[in-house]
Amino acid sequence: ARALGELRGARAWEALSRSVDHAHPKVRRAVARALGEFRTDAAAALLVGKLKAGDASWLVESELAKAAGRTRRATAYDALVGALARESWRDVVRIGAVEGLGALRDARAIPLLLALTTPSVGASTRRAAVGALAELGDDRREVREALEQLLEERDPHLVPEVLRALTRLRDAASVEPVSRVLRMTDDGRVRRAAREALRSLQSREGSEELRRLRDQVEALRDEVRAVRDQVAAASATRKTERPAASKRKR
Repeated sequence: ARALGELRGARAWEALSRSVDHAHPKVRRAVARALGEFRTDAAAALLVGKLKAGDASWLVESELAKAAGRTRRATAYDALVGALARESWRDVVRIGAVEGLGALRDARAIPLLLALTTPSVGASTRRAAVGALAELGDDRREVREALEQLLEERDPHLVPEVLRALTRLRDAASVEPVSRVLRMTDDGRVRRAAREALRSLQSREGSEELRRLRDQVEALRDEVRAVRDQVAAASATRKTERPAASKRKR
């Protein structure tokens, strides 16, 4: 399933879509993850349908949510929001929905994710929401400022995640709050994360343009795969038609 997800293409899609209801939950998880590599309406529809229907395994539901978000199709938004309300072991389904919303990059999710960063929310879900906001917060001051406020907390597990999120936002305005963390904390993990964040924030000129270029390259790769599939299908059709034409001539 992993290999087919990397290949993508029409034949890979056919094999994976036929296996989405495999009896073994580990296989269903791998298939769901692979289907998330297809940024198509068909992949989004299949994943959303399975997510709404639910699965006997919470881990499969979590993977369905993440994969639906990675399709980058707006049609996945409502299903992911719905999955936020599902209770599960160690919050795995909700965390999957949070990561899916981050991957979806739909700005409508920002208020929902900000609400999940409050202290009343479970620690794992909070960290997932922080990471998802980093995917959605480019050029959004309210996201950056909300994350900077979380640096005031003393949670040695949350603060490094916040520092990584601020690094991904690439806003030089975060240099001072991050520097303050480095000055005020004695926790080795937090200090290390703060130093790494400072180095990245101070040397990220042009990184936004690089990210756009990477997204464009990925889109071009998808287009090339689609063209190859069309050429292969046309070639197969011609091969099946030629024998019939030869028989008519004889």
